[in-house]
Amino acid sequence: VNGGSNALLQQGATPAFSGWGIMADYQSRYPGVVAVLRHIVRYCKAKGISFLFETGQETPTTLLRVIEELGYDNLGINMDTANLILYGKANSADAITVFGKYVMDTHIKDGFYPTSTRAGGRQVQIGEGIANIPAIIKRLHELGYEGYTTLGYYRMGRNCYTKEDVEKFRDAVVKHLVPVADAIYRAQATRLGKEYPLSFADAALEFRSGNPKPVGDPAQILAMGDKFYAELSPETDEFWKFMRRHEMLDVESKPGKAGGGYCSRIASMRSPFIFANFNGTSGDVEVVTHEAGHAFACWMNRKRIPMDYMWPSMEACEVHSMSMEFFAWPWAEGFFGADTKKFLYSHLAGALTFIPYGTMVDHFQHEVYARPDMTPAERHGVWKELLGIYMPWVKLDGEIPFYAEGEGWQRQQHIYNSPFYYIDYCLAQTVALRFWAMIQQDLPTAWAHYMAYTKEGGSKTFTDLLKHAGLDTPFDEACLRAVCEEANKWLGEFDLGGIV
Repeated sequence: VNGGSNALLQQGATPAFSGWGIMADYQSRYPGVVAVLRHIVRYCKAKGISFLFETGQETPTTLLRVIEELGYDNLGINMDTANLILYGKANSADAITVFGKYVMDTHIKDGFYPTSTRAGGRQVQIGEGIANIPAIIKRLHELGYEGYTTLGYYRMGRNCYTKEDVEKFRDAVVKHLVPVADAIYRAQATRLGKEYPLSFADAALEFRSGNPKPVGDPAQILAMGDKFYAELSPETDEFWKFMRRHEMLDVESKPGKAGGGYCSRIASMRSPFIFANFNGTSGDVEVVTHEAGHAFACWMNRKRIPMDYMWPSMEACEVHSMSMEFFAWPWAEGFFGADTKKFLYSHLAGALTFIPYGTMVDHFQHEVYARPDMTPAERHGVWKELLGIYMPWVKLDGEIPFYAEGEGWQRQQHIYNSPFYYIDYCLAQTVALRFWAMIQQDLPTAWAHYMAYTKEGGSKTFTDLLKHAGLDTPFDEACLRAVCEEANKWLGEFDLGGIV
């Protein structure tokens, strides 16, 4: 049973899902099944993991009986809208009334009841069966689920802040950061000799002489990574030497190689692995800093048990990577050579200007998922309206119709694939900017705070990790205000003389 509990947690999912099946059909085995479940659910609770039963082979009342008999507050139900029908156990819409508050997630499917005692029901395309998805959604609304947003927050594992906290953060971005970002783009328009506001194409070019590029080929960039991590700290030196010695980086672009870049993990070696495609841009250096920031956090927590405790929640993970980019600043000249000044300016400016965009993506998601009956034109209208609030430096005059007509949100695949994920980047970037400010004052002290944050892995929530490391929470307006004041001052005093 202990092994089974660990195996469940090592899947890296929060919450954990399970389907136990036909518990009531074997009454003699029922007490034993409940005893095993009690052990596993108690173990999950101790590790901060919710345990969700997927509907299917039990009747709704049997599943409710199990939950009430176990009695733990980390129990819930993943409501599969077809399984109860496919197994001939219940009407899904009626079952929600029985499950009530325990519904924490859904699988949307459709199907028909069995017509034979020797086979289950037939699954069909959504809308072609008898699951009655609209009625199910109506019941969920009646239970207090305010559209997809509630379930979306569950799925993201948000365990220390609410939708209202995110709204406060968005308000602070508009109040404090948008004016700073607007000033950055006004200065950019002047450098480029372009009219303000800028078109989407012009906004992507920071300098007339081109955006900063690293010096050297991939081997030279990795060699500079050797120097950076060797000099940063004993921990990063050990980590990077292991990665290099065991060839845990695949970064060169090759014919037929998959695109993208990310940090993963090879469990058998207790090692992170970095995959990327160097292309001669500043993004190559970001692989050595950003993705290696993820990898370093993985390395520092590689021996944690259970394995699920290795990583914190998404926004907390992005602090590792975004902050590591700033820790590389003292070594920037080795990476960028003559383009160092360009890089430093554009890196800080880019970190600041990203947050309004990312926050706008989050705001847009809250709007469209709260009102799923919007027409495409209405969704485009919301995006265009938000552009005026979060990105006033963007020209919307029809020069590029796709953007001018408010359709640009469709380029952001997170809206489709990972709803409500994007604000994580913005929260993490705010914390990373606090690290940037600390680095300007005292690099060793900043690193001590970073290590205090990183060593805890996923053993604490995002806000508790910040508290443990002596860092401000981005949900406090004073945090973002301080970031904006310090960064704006630095940009205003930075010498860009001789750079066009």
